Amino acid sequence: MIRIKGIESTISSVKQKVAQKLEAERRAKMEKLVLDLKAATPIDTGEARDGWEIEGNSVVNRVDHIGVLNSGSSKQAPLHFVERTVLAQEGLIPNGVIVKTT
Repeated sequence: MIRIKGIESTISSVKQKVAQKLEAERRAKMEKLVLDLKAATPIDTGEARDGWEIEGNSVVNRVDHIGVLNSGSSKQAPLHFVERTVLAQEGLIPNGVIVKTT
């Protein structure tokens, strides 16, 4: 039998580094999505554009009229510009509903 000392700590260290790298990549993709959504959002006062933010694993916009804008009310952006922007992201696969309105 061969015993290798320190292998468990090495494996633990590798797992931690992989988790950190994955989190950094996830965060970068989320930040790019926010920038792209801001660019796609029609601007009148800038409130809707500035409403995009990351909350946990979601990108949200709590501005009351964002749903109306996404429904095509503005000539500045196409119908469903939010869904189009999300689906155009490279390496990002939505997990469930893209747009949830309350």
